[in-house]
Amino acid sequence: VTHAVTVQGPQQALAMLRGLKLVENRAWRIPPGWYALHVGGQRGSEWGRKAGSRHPELPSEESLSHFHSSVVGLLLLSEQRSVAQCGGDHWAYGPVCHVVAQAIELPTPVRVRGAPMLWLLP
Repeated sequence: VTHAVTVQGPQQALAMLRGLKLVENRAWRIPPGWYALHVGGQRGSEWGRKAGSRHPELPSEESLSHFHSSVVGLLLLSEQRSVAQCGGDHWAYGPVCHVVAQAIELPTPVRVRGAPMLWLLP
């Protein structure tokens, strides 16, 4: 794995790693493959709040504060779909929906500064 993608909100990342969120939405296409999953430093993000409300079984953002500004796992993005091709998945907002085919949660988050778009791991 050489590149990472950043998401906002540790609950969103954990939902992806635990198979609760199987679609990652972007305005641009991510080539299929394995990527490091990075959580940005923003607290109280809209996407984090959505994950927490849709999946109340997830730990609170406060208890996941060690996820912020860290790589927390690996994702295999297998394909891209339109919202219409996502079968009503409540996470499909698009315009490009990337299917999360597999995920691996790291035992300990690795602190690293992120960047926009796909970015090269240090």
